[in-house]
Amino acid sequence: MKELVNNLRISLFLAYRGIVRGNIGTILMTIMMMVLAFLNLVFLSSIFTGISKAIDSQAINMMYGNILIKPGKDDFYIKDVANKIRLISGLPGVVGASSHYVDSLYIEFDPEQDGLDVKSGNWITKAVNINEDRLVSNVSDYIVEGRFLDENSRDEIVLGRDVAGTHGTDKYNSSLKGVKVGDKVYATFSNGIRREYRVVGIFMSKSLFADSMIYISKNEYQSAYRVNGVANEIAVKLDQDNLEEKYIKIIKSLGIDDVDIKSWREVNELGGGITNSFTMIKGMLSAIGMLVAAVTIFIIIFVSVVNRRKQIGIMKAIGMQEEIIIISYIWQSLFYALCGVVFGLIIMYKAIIPIFVTYPLDFPVGYVSLVLSNNDLWTASIGLIASAFIGGLIPSLMGVKESILKLIWG
Repeated sequence: MKELVNNLRISLFLAYRGIVRGNIGTILMTIMMMVLAFLNLVFLSSIFTGISKAIDSQAINMMYGNILIKPGKDDFYIKDVANKIRLISGLPGVVGASSHYVDSLYIEFDPEQDGLDVKSGNWITKAVNINEDRLVSNVSDYIVEGRFLDENSRDEIVLGRDVAGTHGTDKYNSSLKGVKVGDKVYATFSNGIRREYRVVGIFMSKSLFADSMIYISKNEYQSAYRVNGVANEIAVKLDQDNLEEKYIKIIKSLGIDDVDIKSWREVNELGGGITNSFTMIKGMLSAIGMLVAAVTIFIIIFVSVVNRRKQIGIMKAIGMQEEIIIISYIWQSLFYALCGVVFGLIIMYKAIIPIFVTYPLDFPVGYVSLVLSNNDLWTASIGLIASAFIGGLIPSLMGVKESILKLIWG
């Protein structure tokens, strides 16, 4: 044990002397390369994590809430809705619960009112209680033209931009191609009831799904289908994420067991598939980044070994153990990696992240800020240090294994 500690001290001293006696420009350049390698790892990870978080946030805040309650296996509607919402809304930690009717409306838009150029299509429509829905959904915050529905809305409709075909939609060909606030459209419910509506608002959330939806008041659906006190779904919003399973058990314990209760992750299959794809891509790019860092360290240490061949040969000739020489180069590699991590974190938290929080990236899925999770941070830090260890080990092994005469005389 004493010999091991002594060898480590000697190797650390050799590493220190090798660094301080090296060219200052080369040292600074090497540290800068390690900083860039670290920033490459955490920057890419934080972008993909930010995109995934944006998609997940849209699913919770615009589509499903944290928990979505659907009718039981053999039911079309959820019954006794008012009592269920009262019980759920009274739970600590529940922000609100909102009942929705969900239908597929066939929408027709005749710009000239002459029947010659009618735009039409089918879109998922939610009929909501406005006061309830404000607690669960933030769709009304994304109105870009007109206004959202209010509690007295009748014969009024709100369209997503992908339905209206305006505000830069990339789904123009499958939209109504230019509906504006104030225009009249005709909506045919699934039961054949056809009504005229006035467009009072258009929203643009950049959500993958919400912008292709339509909103009407709950009263419109109830009068068309002659129903009351029931719903197709109940969305529940919690004040904290990742507690869905806990609250599902609590809701069931209230005696609400005649329905199908799922977390937003379970019903968000397509969105979940997209975020899983981003996670996979992030992992592959991180692996490539670590490989680049290992190759960079390998080249730096290899050049250092080549330039000090004679010195290594002399150390071996006076009886210094090969392990000490190898570990000294590993210490150097770890020094560069640790500098890369430390200075990279300072730059990331003091400069890059504040800039992107102030000026988020405008992606098709929404505005994305950098999100640096603890898991990504540890993965990048440990990955860079491990890459440095390997990158320092291999060239030093190659150097010290040559014979003393070959090292000294070349």
